[in-house]
Amino acid sequence: HPDKPEGQALLPGDTNGVAHASHSTHAAHATSSGELRERAEQAVRQKPPLSAMDFNSLSPELMRQTLHELQVHQIELEMQNAELRHTRDALEASLENYTDLYDFAPVGYFTLTEAGLVRMVNLTGAGLAGTARSLLIGRPFRQLLPAGQQAEFDKFLAGVMADGTIRSAEYEVDRAGLPLRIVSVVAQPLPGGKECRVAMLDITGRRLAEQTLQENESRLRYATDSARLTYVEVDLARGVARTAENFAEVMGYPPQAEQEKDVSAGTRLLLEHVIPCDRPRVQAAL
Repeated sequence: HPDKPEGQALLPGDTNGVAHASHSTHAAHATSSGELRERAEQAVRQKPPLSAMDFNSLSPELMRQTLHELQVHQIELEMQNAELRHTRDALEASLENYTDLYDFAPVGYFTLTEAGLVRMVNLTGAGLAGTARSLLIGRPFRQLLPAGQQAEFDKFLAGVMADGTIRSAEYEVDRAGLPLRIVSVVAQPLPGGKECRVAMLDITGRRLAEQTLQENESRLRYATDSARLTYVEVDLARGVARTAENFAEVMGYPPQAEQEKDVSAGTRLLLEHVIPCDRPRVQAAL
């Protein structure tokens, strides 16, 4: 199974294993036939040879039965060999497909030892790290992070290995000569408790978008406060209406303890300040 790397199966993404699995498998089968033939010849030579008396003592009927049994046995062996070849081909195709899925997944996958050393990594993970995959194998994962986050990651990994639960955190990836990337890391211990699988997802774009949104909201608040403007914000998903902090002051109300109201109350509050001839049109728009 591809999720059992403890020597039970050859895992895709292993540069010392799967990268050469197909070639080594074909090479093994290319030599297996000759090796088996040689071993069979040696086994025959170790047995005492049959004398002419052994054959002469057989009746024609017994010889026919013996020949029939040998022919049936030969066909059985050929059928078994064909099934084995079919199984081998299916396993090789499955391994190749899984290797592609593993290497080109949109998420970076790392397999870490208990000490935090990288044992396996897919191509996406190497790309996020900004380092060739061959240079990541055997390297401490913590070295991919800024110095200020390395001790925090050590505690994170120790917690995952200690309690055997799935944990997640966010870190920056310190890539030599390349822009920092913000990543979400999800870690889960593998069976046996000696290794850990880490999934790394690049969330830089999302964090930058959130930061831009916060900056725009700050600019809006500054603009409305400076221009003595106010607003009522309607959150349709939550079903609430929220007034600006300066709403009561601008509209001449006493200070309000609660700025958040249900949508109907917030709508009524807004309509109160629309001139009567415009209220039907504003209400219809709302």
